[in-house]
Amino acid sequence: MKTDLLMLCFLCFLSGCTATKHDAGSPTNVGRTFEAPSQQVQPPAATPQPRTIKVTVGGWVKTSGTYVLPEGSNIVAALDAAGGFKDDSHQNVLRVIRKVDGQERRIYVRLHYQTGQPKGEFQLLDGDKVYARDQLW
Repeated sequence: MKTDLLMLCFLCFLSGCTATKHDAGSPTNVGRTFEAPSQQVQPPAATPQPRTIKVTVGGWVKTSGTYVLPEGSNIVAALDAAGGFKDDSHQNVLRVIRKVDGQERRIYVRLHYQTGQPKGEFQLLDGDKVYARDQLW
């Protein structure tokens, strides 16, 4: 009986348990359960939100406006967000206005077409303004 009690105390010591009502050495604790020390439960980590950029699309597109796109989006994603080109727009070159060192820079981006769909690898940054032009621009 003493051997069982010593073994129980030793196992409890190794696992970090504490007695619930009486001392672990007390004969009244034989056969009782022991609780592990309380541990603080950490709330689940917040899932990181995907980063986004705001891009303004205007000119000869179907729906001009400011669009929130995933960071790393290219110029075709901005066109898709705006519903694509209007029928009478010039669909080969787009103008991007980007602030660089506090000054607006105009960048002309040529689209390449693959199987009838525009393909543009030009990556947009937050705050870029994309303009499609009409045929006479």
